[in-house]
Amino acid sequence: MCSSPTGRSFSSCKRRSTSLLIYVVIALLYGIWPSWQTLLVVPGIIFAGVNGVSIGMLLGTLCARFRDIPPIVQTITQNSDRGGLAALSADGAACA
Repeated sequence: MCSSPTGRSFSSCKRRSTSLLIYVVIALLYGIWPSWQTLLVVPGIIFAGVNGVSIGMLLGTLCARFRDIPPIVQTITQNSDRGGLAALSADGAACA
């Protein structure tokens, strides 16, 4: 679809914002008013985004400097659906 990773992230953002807009319209139609906890979702999403970007920049810098780190990051990323670091055994092999 998109030729660059930036294009894919913008299209994903567009899909999510459309879903949020649909939620807001339906909530208004049914008279559901947001509480303070619901309104805290917005700063939470911003915080998670800033945190993700900062971790990405840190890992990018470390991976560029030390050539042993990219395989470690790749292993953790591939095993993240099984618990990330918890899915690795003591010898570094992935547990099934």
